Amino acid sequence: MRPFPLALRYGQGRIPHAFEQAGRMKSAILCLWCACVCLSCRPVPSGVSRSAITNDPELNTSSADMGRSTNVIVVGDWSKPVKDADGYVLRGRLILYDMPHYTNQFPGAATTEYWGNAPLFLELQNLSPRMDKSLGVYFALGDGLECELLDSRGGHVTNSLFVFFSGSLRPWFRSYWITVPLDGSVRLRADPQTGGHSPKAGGLEIELSQSQRWIIPAGDTSAYYLSGNFSPPTNHPAPPGSHVWRGKLILPPMRITAPNP
Repeated sequence: MRPFPLALRYGQGRIPHAFEQAGRMKSAILCLWCACVCLSCRPVPSGVSRSAITNDPELNTSSADMGRSTNVIVVGDWSKPVKDADGYVLRGRLILYDMPHYTNQFPGAATTEYWGNAPLFLELQNLSPRMDKSLGVYFALGDGLECELLDSRGGHVTNSLFVFFSGSLRPWFRSYWITVPLDGSVRLRADPQTGGHSPKAGGLEIELSQSQRWIIPAGDTSAYYLSGNFSPPTNHPAPPGSHVWRGKLILPPMRITAPNP
């Protein structure tokens, strides 16, 4: 019986040709598998938000405006994480709900239906490494959050005039400190919750302040993009033991389409 060195006929110290070919095939299959995995886990392109939220059951079942707005219209992409000078890291995104519907019953009068503006939320997430202090962020309507609505051609959408208002009054201004927990997130109502309109506005109403209010007409087939930036004020006395985050988050555009008429 011949010794094992018979395999050396295929070259000095090389494995047999059949085994070499098999090795190449395995390498090719492995490369193809890696490419498929990379393609399947690619992030959503920057600048266009997810219109389908079926991959997030918690968001699908959430509500806004004390349960009167029960559907999420669109969730924006997360901003790039921003680290401040002390190493605390924060990122954010915008979330838009449908217009809430509610009724008022006045003594001696018939029940009246109202529709409010679409609730807009700013969600903040703490991505800091473990730190000694809690992460504090000051939030105030009209101070720190700036948004704009653009059409599909990149033009600014003109603000809509204030229309008939009714319902319960709510404050235009809100301000408070929040603590964003380590490896956790907080959602903040970012619109003024001014009340409601009767009859229903002719489309999707988005309101950020007294000077920023838009209506996307019902049945409009065009796409609109709501984006913003968030730079929280840092000149307010911070809660004891907390670190005041300093920085600016660039919130990617959310693609919004009008509701069905």
